[in-house]
Amino acid sequence: LKLYRRLDDTINPDLEINRYLSQHTNFEYIPAFRGFLSFEKDKRTELALALLQEKVHHQGRAWAYAQDAFVRFLEDVETRGQDELLPSLEGSIFDPASHDELPEVLGDFMGSSFPERLIQLGEITAELHQALLGNGSQEAFAPEAFSLHYQRSVFSSFQGLTRRSLDLLKKRLGALPEPLQAFSRGLSEYRQDILNFFKRIYDHKIDTLKIRNHGDYHLEQVLWTGKDFIIRNFEGEAMRPHSERRLKRSGLRDVAGMMRSLAYVAQVAMQQQLPPDVYEPDPQQLQWSRAWVHYSCRLFLHGYLARVQSPGLVPASESDRRMLLEIFMMEKALYELLHELENRPEMAPLPIQGIRYLLRVSAG
Repeated sequence: LKLYRRLDDTINPDLEINRYLSQHTNFEYIPAFRGFLSFEKDKRTELALALLQEKVHHQGRAWAYAQDAFVRFLEDVETRGQDELLPSLEGSIFDPASHDELPEVLGDFMGSSFPERLIQLGEITAELHQALLGNGSQEAFAPEAFSLHYQRSVFSSFQGLTRRSLDLLKKRLGALPEPLQAFSRGLSEYRQDILNFFKRIYDHKIDTLKIRNHGDYHLEQVLWTGKDFIIRNFEGEAMRPHSERRLKRSGLRDVAGMMRSLAYVAQVAMQQQLPPDVYEPDPQQLQWSRAWVHYSCRLFLHGYLARVQSPGLVPASESDRRMLLEIFMMEKALYELLHELENRPEMAPLPIQGIRYLLRVSAG
């Protein structure tokens, strides 16, 4: 039984989506819906108070599962002394790759099980989005086409997020430890580069659909049962009002969120191994980490794109697909920066590294 602490005049998307998936689709990878408590303020307003779901027996969150896999990967690299065999990063992180396409040495260290699970998670994510396309029974789940007007409004929201994130960083900079100040200080210089990065969203009309989606999709939101992944917590991002969390968006926003989460797993694991006030890992270890993230994201993307069936769920144009993934990953990194500065300022280097990486990738 989940009790909601934050009430809103707009229906809670967690209750709305769980109820819809359970009652109107065949999607199985969520805790089964069993009931809810609400207060009917008037005929038009229903305040969600609690959600009842079937208990899922699991082995832990996918975050812990992925982090364990990454730590074992680094331990194998160190133990077996394969530094001279560092794999090259073939292709783009935004291009799918099957297990057979992994460099031999990387596939050896990653093993077969974890790559297969990443593909499986991508497939389940695609099935979620297929279910959320709607079946015509409810307007709240009917897909909508992108338009230039919508794309410009998305850019406006990105402008606001960029301003809030970088302004907060500037405001909090003096309170951070000196090594962290030095690491973070230069990010403000990239403000215009970030805005130019986002401007591509309205360069031309993108032929794709907006749908209801998870809204805050990352490894902590997924349970690992030992066989399957179970997706939970459809509330959306906590810093947004319920009305904004219910907006329809590209399903690739969820995909980008999971790809950022895979990068975060590696960053957090390496940061935890460093001495206090040190924010740069060993260069050799960093290269292996980047290879793990690069191919983990490509494996996840392979599973997702292989299972997507409905036209429009993903842009037919590969360049548009890549552009949206880049933009949504940047949005997530800026949101992470806000969250870390408010709650864990010592972790701010992690989203900063992500922002810089995305700017480099976009520049070619």
